[in-house]
Amino acid sequence: MKRRQHIFLILPTIVVYSIVTIIPFAYVLYLSVCKWILYDPTIRGFCGLGNYIEILTSRSFWKAVQVTLTLTMGSVLVEFIIGFGIALLLYQPFKGAKFVRSILIFPMVIAPIVVSLIWRTAYDPDFGLINYALSLIGINGPNWLASPQTALLSVMLVDVWQWTPYMSLILISGLQSLPQYFYEAAEIDGASKVQSFFYITIPLLRQVILIAIIFRTMGVFRSYDLIYGLTSGGPGSATTNASFYAYKVAFLEGSIGKGSAASVILVIFVMIICYYLSEFMGEMLGVYKK
Repeated sequence: MKRRQHIFLILPTIVVYSIVTIIPFAYVLYLSVCKWILYDPTIRGFCGLGNYIEILTSRSFWKAVQVTLTLTMGSVLVEFIIGFGIALLLYQPFKGAKFVRSILIFPMVIAPIVVSLIWRTAYDPDFGLINYALSLIGINGPNWLASPQTALLSVMLVDVWQWTPYMSLILISGLQSLPQYFYEAAEIDGASKVQSFFYITIPLLRQVILIAIIFRTMGVFRSYDLIYGLTSGGPGSATTNASFYAYKVAFLEGSIGKGSAASVILVIFVMIICYYLSEFMGEMLGVYKK
């Protein structure tokens, strides 16, 4: 009887999850093995693994993967370093802490497409705030979003600006949950603040660090709207990541089948990367051992 009650209670969740996740993904799997041209309804049919072979042998796809990995590693690393620093400054209670933290999360609550429009204006070479500030100290700023040398870095900066608070909040929560008696014992034993940080804070916070890094890795890896609003994947393919590549193939080139195959490959890549990241970071931080 209790088993039936448990099933009944989780049934709504299973239904909703199936509707919004499992069924759409199953449909994408179906489309990925079909030749499906968006602008020509007469071209519809099963093609097996043909779409996957075309995607995996495409230079533009692997260029998009390279951009994705560069953007992900750069953004997550900077977000973690800055986010950890902010967390160490803000986790202790102080006057106005709630106000400061509410200001901190402000970038997170803005839709990424709106963020991209704000920063696109700031990056404008003629009347943008960034080049104006540089001109005050005698520096001629570049065309940030139109140069292959600076476009990806510019996208990375915006991602760091928006999502560093997310990293900070996770780490603040972790820091506030740490038992204080370890620090008290370390202080009695004469340990310095630096020693307490490396020998108490980091080991106790390692699970939280692992979760924060994995969550942000998944977030940056599937980033699409920020790139769409800032550069539309350009100049050329300098900022075309795997998500934007799948969109471009499916809806701009009209090959729904190939775009679906690219999406499935992206999902598999994310799962593999997160698994090995969890294994590597888990062993490095000592969260668990094989």
